[in-house]
Amino acid sequence: GQVAAGPLPLLRECARDIDTPAGLQRIALAALVRLSAAVKEELQPDDFAPLEASLGDASWKVRMRGCEEIAALGGPAVVVLAGALAERLRDDSAFVRGAACEALGASPEAALASSATLARCLLDGHELVRSCACKALGGCPDAVAKHADEVAQLFGDESDLVRWSACKAFTAAKNAVKPHLPEIRDWLQGEPERCIRQALIELLEAVGEPEDAALLRAAKQCLGSDTEGLVMLPGLQTS
Repeated sequence: GQVAAGPLPLLRECARDIDTPAGLQRIALAALVRLSAAVKEELQPDDFAPLEASLGDASWKVRMRGCEEIAALGGPAVVVLAGALAERLRDDSAFVRGAACEALGASPEAALASSATLARCLLDGHELVRSCACKALGGCPDAVAKHADEVAQLFGDESDLVRWSACKAFTAAKNAVKPHLPEIRDWLQGEPERCIRQALIELLEAVGEPEDAALLRAAKQCLGSDTEGLVMLPGLQTS
């Protein structure tokens, strides 16, 4: 049946009213995003006014939470607030910068539109931000392809988390990684961290170049089956 648009005005009023309790406001925003998509009605910047205001709060914790709530609302909200999130990529707090990266990555459209700014975050002085920027770009294969050289620069990053994130970003964009396969093969042979070697094996398997068969067999033999002492990073599964 057809979804009625009747509740939209009430939801908008609840979402926009700064006096609405925070918990109820979040529920109204989530319902507004879902219903707007169902009736094909565009969201408006004012729908997120209180949430956008939180991004400018004096407390870094409030700003970070605002980024996380926008990400949780999903793509449509991220697209509307992409400009405000991009401003947080220059925040004084690394935690806010990282959360803003992840929020932009929740929408491939926003990640691609903000890819140049996200690519600059790959040079951030904090490993959390560099990792989150990789993750955000990795959510949009076109964004990774556009900034493949910048992502490849992180193959030699001092942070295990950042190297792992760079690998995962390329796994999401297999075509973009092909010009960098020689570097990745060298990386696999010299990488000291076992969890990253596992991720590199998965990346080369996903690319599927026949010439890598022998290297992959050798890498798997070295990896073995013993996972004791393995540093577990987000998204890594072992069998």
